[in-house]
Amino acid sequence: MTDAALVARVRAEVAAGIDPAGLLAVYADPSRRVLLRERVRVAARGNANDADLDAICAELFGFGPLQPLLDDPLVTDVLVNGPREIFVEREGRLERTAVAFHGPEEVADLAHRIAASVGRELTLERPFVDARMRDGSRANAVIAPVGGPTLSIRKFARISVPIAGRAPSWTAAGLHPDAGALLEACVRAGLTIVVSGATGSGKSTLLRSLAGAIPADERL
Repeated sequence: MTDAALVARVRAEVAAGIDPAGLLAVYADPSRRVLLRERVRVAARGNANDADLDAICAELFGFGPLQPLLDDPLVTDVLVNGPREIFVEREGRLERTAVAFHGPEEVADLAHRIAASVGRELTLERPFVDARMRDGSRANAVIAPVGGPTLSIRKFARISVPIAGRAPSWTAAGLHPDAGALLEACVRAGLTIVVSGATGSGKSTLLRSLAGAIPADERL
């Protein structure tokens, strides 16, 4: 059986019963991903190894060839300039990857699925979408005639570090412990704090850390 035929069979037996608009959200849930993978394994009837199962699951339910990049905890951004021009930002550095789509149609299909997952639609009249995924990640998709198809995905960062004290991560990021203590004091005093910065500079991480300094008896 060809790979295409195998994927088609799994699609018919497993994916057909799932709302296409909810596929990405379903696959993003770790427990549901395990269940989907087991259903795919059964549908494959022994014709797929572990790597094949991962690839089929990613194609039918996830972000296709981008899924391993999004699963990498060190990757913060994935940028698709074309089917074979895919970059990631890893630990603050932009690098080109060897990952590739089969063609622009596959990129466009993923763009449409991303839009559908947030109740939006990509059309000739509105060929672009900015979407906040259910896991907090942000995605931007563009299709013809504006350009593309292109994609950019910014993963939702779940990390939070103490704002005060001598936290190595903050020191490495350039925030002196004394500055952290000052910010914590400002939060506890109820002062207004403006957080601004370039894309990828760590605004959301800093905001979560500032929120962690809010006294427990304060109502949010």
